Amino acid sequence: MIQLTGFSGFSDALKTTDAPTRFTEILTSIISTITIFAGLAFLFWFVIGAFTWITGGHDPAQLEKAKKQMGDAFIGLLATAAVLPITYLIGKLTGIDILAPENILNSLIPK
Repeated sequence: MIQLTGFSGFSDALKTTDAPTRFTEILTSIISTITIFAGLAFLFWFVIGAFTWITGGHDPAQLEKAKKQMGDAFIGLLATAAVLPITYLIGKLTGIDILAPENILNSLIPK
């Protein structure tokens, strides 16, 4: 019988008592989950579009629908992949390290 070992994620993030670190770990887990779902959505819609293309035969309306669906899936994947570089660029332009929320939260804590 195969036993699954512990999963990392939200439970690991809640073990620390440092609030900024905990917030960063939870935020990272949420972003990772959203990225995985975006990749799976791309795969699903691209395969459905390909299936529509294959089964469309010589019907121009079906072929256009399939091309649009596959194109939209690809644009969604590109948009998901572009979020990190755009966020990095905005952070550099504004001088705020957006990709390190732990540093921002630590700077807000009075000393």
